[in-house]
Amino acid sequence: MKDKLLQTYKTDRLTLAPVTIDDAPDMYEYASVPDNAYYVFKTNETLAETKAIIERIFIDNGLGRYGHFFRR
Repeated sequence: MKDKLLQTYKTDRLTLAPVTIDDAPDMYEYASVPDNAYYVFKTNETLAETKAIIERIFIDNGLGRYGHFFRR
């Protein structure tokens, strides 16, 4: 079961994949905009803050923490 949670799943328009620290710049791009974060989470002030959040929520807390990425 653990191996299934670490896989990447793809459709024609969407990819579900475990979030990694390499995703920080993209995540910061939307998480730093107050209108994007207003109802969901505190606006990220710095890229370092976003990296710390990824470490704490997605990496340390681990399995089953997927990000969705729209394919272009």
